[in-house]
Amino acid sequence: MRFVVFVLAFVLATPVLAQDVTKWVGREPDEIIADARWQAQFIAVMGKAGFKRLQDDLVIEEPMTRDGDWVVGTGCAPHQCGDVMGGFAISVKTGKILAVVRDAGGVKHWGSGAQEPPSLAAIAQQ
Repeated sequence: MRFVVFVLAFVLATPVLAQDVTKWVGREPDEIIADARWQAQFIAVMGKAGFKRLQDDLVIEEPMTRDGDWVVGTGCAPHQCGDVMGGFAISVKTGKILAVVRDAGGVKHWGSGAQEPPSLAAIAQQ
């Protein structure tokens, strides 16, 4: 009985979105940012303007990948790959969102308190 209670407590303490984030691996980043449940989470971290900027920078995309404890989505703006890029990482443990965009205006990061996975950090460094 104690084991069942412990497992149930762990499941209830884990954010619902974190529990299913790995199902997005292999899918396009625009699919997750179009999902209403995830949109609310991105906007809470980035604000509406930041979220719009990320959407604009994820037009040319790579399928999402697993990078350690993160699911990562990256992309770039049409005809500007290499100059205008964006990406996000979602913790498989907590559901925490990190995001970054890079363009002529510089690099902007959202989310804090966690080490960025290498594939997301690379956007800022290019």
